[in-house]
Amino acid sequence: MRTELEYREPPFCAYHYMASHGVVALENPSGMVWFYQNCTGLSCGRRFLDGYTAPELAVTRHGILANPHIDSYIVNAWFCPEDMRKTAKRMLDMGYYVLFDHVDDYYVEGKSFFGERHFYHDGLILGYDDTAGTLILAAYNNKWSYGVFETSMDGFMKGLLAAAEAGERPRFIAARAKKEEPSSLDIPAVFRTVEAYLRTDPTVHDCAARGEVRGTDVHLCLVRYLELLAEGGIPYEKMDWRVMRLLWEQKKCLCGCIREVERALSFSDEVSRSYQAVVDSANLLRIQYARYHMKRDDALIPKMTARMLNIKENEVLLLEKWMEKVKKRGNEDAVEYIEA
Repeated sequence: MRTELEYREPPFCAYHYMASHGVVALENPSGMVWFYQNCTGLSCGRRFLDGYTAPELAVTRHGILANPHIDSYIVNAWFCPEDMRKTAKRMLDMGYYVLFDHVDDYYVEGKSFFGERHFYHDGLILGYDDTAGTLILAAYNNKWSYGVFETSMDGFMKGLLAAAEAGERPRFIAARAKKEEPSSLDIPAVFRTVEAYLRTDPTVHDCAARGEVRGTDVHLCLVRYLELLAEGGIPYEKMDWRVMRLLWEQKKCLCGCIREVERALSFSDEVSRSYQAVVDSANLLRIQYARYHMKRDDALIPKMTARMLNIKENEVLLLEKWMEKVKKRGNEDAVEYIEA
């Protein structure tokens, strides 16, 4: 018997948990609406200013348990790891995707660290094939590319058991999109989200300050992160290779959001077309950063920091222009876009 749920290209795949969320959410035809309304902002930790090796870049409100349009149920595999084979198959047969975490990559053929390193990792199960004895996964593979591949069911379960025996907390999350009527974009909510994204943070470079940096000032944090890489404050071999991919994905999502608002309000596509240049520049930054990750070349650092600052400057100008247009239409239509 073979069961395989549909794979849809997720809007974010810099991290497994984000990619898994996207695959499930897009089961609903209106799935992107939630991302446009909730996942266009950025946050960044401050610990890298004081020796931590990752900037902890994140997209605001991203996570499958935060999405009210998805039914999700958590099963802690730590208590009954030997039963999880049947549990996963039952979930899939009922039409639920299976998100997993804290499973040892060392035993999961096709995963990034298979046979090389004990690393407790996550991913998504799309299906299984009893005849072949395989599970169908969506995850980063051994070529560090996100996509769908099959792996030994026995090997996967061995990785789950090994994680449980090591004191980890492996678990499954059964998830599927709710059957709902198509929804439209909440433009006032989008406006307020973008307004918050544009707020500046005067403590952006203060490592003693508490909390995260949010909004467009995150770009300044990433500039400092690049500088610390060149200065040796962050060891090159421990650099976080995912951050520029996530930045690019956030720009793509925000561009899609602008485009949807333009359509809803019958605007021209002037701003979204201009913003596409921001997306393209972020993609070039991603490629430069990947080159730096493959082979250290500190001559790339000033090029990347200049590009980052240019992205921030152009983005702010375009978003302010876009907000003025939306606000003007709101005044004409007597729609309150700014919270009291």
